[in-house]
Amino acid sequence: MDNNKKPSEPSEAERWALKNVPTAQLVAELSNREGVEATIAEPYQDAEVKVNGPAIVLVVID
Repeated sequence: MDNNKKPSEPSEAERWALKNVPTAQLVAELSNREGVEATIAEPYQDAEVKVNGPAIVLVVID
């Protein structure tokens, strides 16, 4: 066991397994989680996201 690994971090094997999951599937799963809010911008539509941190904002173009 890696003593430097935080409890919330995935193991090396789990990290490799996630590399094979399509981005769209990862986004769909995260969007269904508690505490996650998704803002969707349709093609040629501008969107703004405002946050009051702490927050992580990911822009996924897939």
